[in-house]
Amino acid sequence: MVQNPQYRSYEAVHQCGRACGWDELELFPGEVIGAETYFEPVGRPALSEWARCRRWIARAAEEGSLADSIETIERSLLDGTYRLVAGENCAAVVEVAEYDGTKAIIIRFAGGDLDELLNSIEPAVYAEGKHLGCEIVVGEGRWGWKKPAEAHGYRLAWITMIKDIK
Repeated sequence: MVQNPQYRSYEAVHQCGRACGWDELELFPGEVIGAETYFEPVGRPALSEWARCRRWIARAAEEGSLADSIETIERSLLDGTYRLVAGENCAAVVEVAEYDGTKAIIIRFAGGDLDELLNSIEPAVYAEGKHLGCEIVVGEGRWGWKKPAEAHGYRLAWITMIKDIK
């Protein structure tokens, strides 16, 4: 395990920690995959990485009609349900779970630089899923993800539609 060299200032880390309700403000090292992709360990992400990446994930959460709130995402990062995958100019939040009876690594939220997401983050998520014995990678998101994801080997498997109950 190698600690990410891009940690932010002590004060920024503590501001994020207080905002997230994290009492212990230790920096937990993650693993550097490739030149710039940082895969957080299971459990609490490094606070400085979350502080740096939070805006991308918050925007992705705001754009999703059924998405978790940023506070729910932070709780899921803290309890180990979700993991942060941080790039230089983007980030993703992933979960390993059973998906339609198949072990999957699920990209729940992604935001920031699209090229970096597809060319650095996605291969890191794929490799982690393979390492963990997952059979598929599932990407959740808006319809705009369809074309760039298909160019990287993804296909539509399900469709989810919603109707408001009034």
